[in-house]
Amino acid sequence: GDFDAYSMLCRIVEYVDVFGFTLGEQIRSVVLFFIPRVIWNIKGAPTGELVSSSQGASYTNLSAPLMGEGYIDFGIIGVVVYAILFSTLLSILDFKYWSNRNNLITSYIEFMVPFLMGFVVFLMRGAFQPIIIRIMGFFLFLMMICLIKNFKVFYRRIFIKSIS
Repeated sequence: GDFDAYSMLCRIVEYVDVFGFTLGEQIRSVVLFFIPRVIWNIKGAPTGELVSSSQGASYTNLSAPLMGEGYIDFGIIGVVVYAILFSTLLSILDFKYWSNRNNLITSYIEFMVPFLMGFVVFLMRGAFQPIIIRIMGFFLFLMMICLIKNFKVFYRRIFIKSIS
């Protein structure tokens, strides 16, 4: 089997032993992904790239599992907090998805949740920064589909009311 996630977790622990915690730099770069590096020159590198380049690897496009992302930012507390936040977010999305299923108007959640469930594996594998950027590109496309579908429903309602 491939132990990529485990070996990266070990590499992240070694990185923290040498350089210390990043104190939120990695998650800050994820949250503010939409700001280009040209404008924000202190934007951090993806965790897998940061760790592998610091250890002299020639190939730096590596994963960084969710536990590793939490650990490099805030240590064991980060691992626990990231796990709680991730599971809470998935729980909320799941609840909203199933409570919205019988509406005539399609909500964005109905498009987003099944799509996001396919990305959970990639989110758990990491690294967050490149994956979040890719997911946001797809979400914009899903928003467009949702708007078009809802526009058709509203148009039919208005058209039918004006005829009757």
